[in-house]
Amino acid sequence: MGQDRPFVINPELTGIALAYKNDDYIADLVLPRTKVGKEQFAYNEYPKSTYMQTVDGKIGRKGEPETIELKANRKISEVDYYSVMAEVPEADVMAANDGDAGVDPMYDNTILATEALKLSREVRVAKMLEDTKTYNGNVTTLTAKDSFVNKESSVIDVFKDVIEKMDASPNYAVISKVNALYLQSHPDFLGIYKTVNTDNKGIVPLDFIAQQLGLKRIFVGSARANSVKPGKTPVLQRVWGNDMIFFYQNPIAKPNVGLTFGLTAEYKAMNVQEYFDGKKGPYGVHYVKPVEGIKELILSGTCGYLVKDAFVKA
Repeated sequence: MGQDRPFVINPELTGIALAYKNDDYIADLVLPRTKVGKEQFAYNEYPKSTYMQTVDGKIGRKGEPETIELKANRKISEVDYYSVMAEVPEADVMAANDGDAGVDPMYDNTILATEALKLSREVRVAKMLEDTKTYNGNVTTLTAKDSFVNKESSVIDVFKDVIEKMDASPNYAVISKVNALYLQSHPDFLGIYKTVNTDNKGIVPLDFIAQQLGLKRIFVGSARANSVKPGKTPVLQRVWGNDMIFFYQNPIAKPNVGLTFGLTAEYKAMNVQEYFDGKKGPYGVHYVKPVEGIKELILSGTCGYLVKDAFVKA
């Protein structure tokens, strides 16, 4: 039986949490993690066209080159800590040790708590990217007539406006799983993909659509979350709604340098802590507690574009 002790980091459970992956979640792809050395850190928020200063560049044999200045709004932020706890009765651990084959309650509850933490991050990032205030005016709201659900609409025409208004050409997009099918069956892409296309029916691979739009990839969010409080009948809703989001992502950007739409500052990787309370239950209760310190940041809203209600139905 365990002994009462304070929360301590459990390396084995931490390894389980770090290895866990759910392909339904795209938050780490949309706002990739980058390390920061302290809880409090500085980052740069870039105004429009910071990296697009035009100079002649020509210099005489004894002349001086033109000078330019990196203009950015220097800001200070700090990571937020996120955690959740799972309870594991010692009686369950004892039963597993006594031969309950295939059952490891510490492992199972570590996965449960890690999953809850990852889902909460997915919801936060989706809300941030679906907020019109994120984009500094780079927002278009479609009507049901112009929506990509309507076969008479034009994805290409909308995309022309997107690339014209963004500070940097988008290299990624985000849509939900159900709306990916509307995009994949849209006549704009079926007509290009199929050599013989008389009925405008079929499904086009997303990689093909990304290629046609000059994107590296279209991220598809499949997560669902319960929208009501615990104890009530669950109501599952899609985390990613009916919008389509375009953005420019710089793979080498950090909080203090590099033009990019957004990223996640991470102070230390997730760890899993464990605590045993011998006062509870017949044999005591273990508490499994994954913890991470992160901050989701939008560094340049004009490097993104929100097509609001892109898949709204009439």
